[in-house]
Amino acid sequence: MGVSRSHHYYKKRAKCRADIEEQIKLKELFIKFPFNGYRKHVYELKKESIVSTTKRVRRLMREMDL
Repeated sequence: MGVSRSHHYYKKRAKCRADIEEQIKLKELFIKFPFNGYRKHVYELKKESIVSTTKRVRRLMREMDL
């Protein structure tokens, strides 16, 4: 057939609330500081007591085309 069985049964997960809230905060930070990279955005999120990893912030920024 050419298609694996796991591919047939795979279902995408819905976005969790934490991702959506973090995307909103990242968007606000990007508008406020457009030239900051992911590292500075992680630092700014930590200052606002939102714990996030660099990998997660990079992924969210890539998905949002920031």
